[in-house]
Order: sequence, then structure tokens, then C-alpha cells
Amino acid sequence: MNSTQTENLSALKPGAASSRFSADEQQLMRDEFALRLKIAFDHASNAEIARRLKTTDATVKMYTDAMRLPVYEILVEISRVTGINLNWLMTGKGPQRVLRSENLFSDEEMNSIRELALRSGRTPEEQIKVLALAAVDLTQKCS
Repeated sequence: MNSTQTENLSALKPGAASSRFSADEQQLMRDEFALRLKIAFDHASNAEIARRLKTTDATVKMYTDAMRLPVYEILVEISRVTGINLNWLMTGKGPQRVLRSENLFSDEEMNSIRELALRSGRTPEEQIKVLALAAVDLTQKCS
């Protein structure tokens, strides 16, 4: 994280002086983040969110009550634990969920993709791209 990102995040703490955001704007950002956090965890209790993030209920309460924003490491952990897009979590922009190949295919399908990739000398990710391009090509030919 660079110094500008650190400044931006610390500026959103209540009472923090900021030339970029008014106090009302800072509170609105914290309010919106609190809502996105609850959505990310399917409206789980603070205790459940704390358990999943390996932090305290009091810390999570500060986030869900819009008193402060989490530090960068916690934001990344929220994204990792929930599959939520980090950009969406922080700004509300972009797709809500992170699309990962392991979430798109069953274990059996991923095993088949890995076998195809191994035989063709590609990584599984490259093989998925090849399959996706072939599917698009086939769709265009059929329409």
C-alpha cells in the first residue's frame, strides 16, 4: 500500500482531518462500507464475522456501526474469506463477486481441465481461456 492509500484510509476515521473529504463525506463512506460488509457476509452476526476474520467482536462492531474502516490487511482478508471483489468492497464499484476458475467449475470439471492443460503444455488458466474462446467461436457459428 502506498502512502496516498494509507492517507485516504486513515482520513476516513472519525475526527481525522482531511483536505480531501468533508466530515459528512467521510461518514457516508463509512456507512456505505458497513452496508457492503454486511452484504459480503450475508448479514451474519458481528460474532460470526469476527470469527471468520479471526478478530474481535468489538473490532467488527466498529466497522458495522460505521465508526471506522478496516486496515488494508483486513480488507484483503474480507475479500479472501468471502470472495467479494476488493474494489466493490471499498468503493461499491465493479462486480460484487470475484470470479475465480475454481468457483466456476466442479472438481471433476477442473480435473478434466487440468488434464487437458497438462497434455497441451498449458496452465489450467490458459486452458480455460482456450475453452472459453472455443465456446464463443462455436456460439457465433451456431447463430
